[in-house]
Amino acid sequence: MERGERLALWFVAAIALLLLLTKGHTSPRKEEGVAFLHGASGGVLVRLAGDLPEQGVYRFADGVTVRNVINMTLPDQASSSFENALLATSLVNGDILEVRGEKPHNAEFAVKKMGAGERIAYGILLEPDKLDANDWEALPGIGPNLAERIVADRQKYGDFGGLHGVSRVPGIGEGKLKLLEKHFVQTR
Repeated sequence: MERGERLALWFVAAIALLLLLTKGHTSPRKEEGVAFLHGASGGVLVRLAGDLPEQGVYRFADGVTVRNVINMTLPDQASSSFENALLATSLVNGDILEVRGEKPHNAEFAVKKMGAGERIAYGILLEPDKLDANDWEALPGIGPNLAERIVADRQKYGDFGGLHGVSRVPGIGEGKLKLLEKHFVQTR
């Protein structure tokens, strides 16, 4: 082989190697939404449900409203065309934004709360004055009877004002409060 042929062959081999390195070892980029940002802190965790292209749990900036979330998740349909007073509602940790209807003029929105078990799984602290019997029952050491007594006590005597206020309910002692306190907002 002559020197020119070897140089041309070497040049072709170098280009082939370069192509393999740049194209052969990369995976195609997928345009998927992030369901949960592990390790991120701050903001609010909201679960998107219903007739949305990307359902799941998302972290948004503090103060995000239903309108902001709709604009982010349905960019083709500006929420300014929606006629709904709920759009100005600020979302907080543990909310579920449910959207029903795929067209702007007939979309229905609802803001609900994640159950206590789901909020605990995401590290969202609970407030004793905002839990229903099902939420209480999802907690360790609280059965259905005790959960009903807790809710009945709150309805009869008013808010607890914090987890330690729940100790007024028969069946809730210091041991049970100690078991529960890691799941609740601390108010002292």
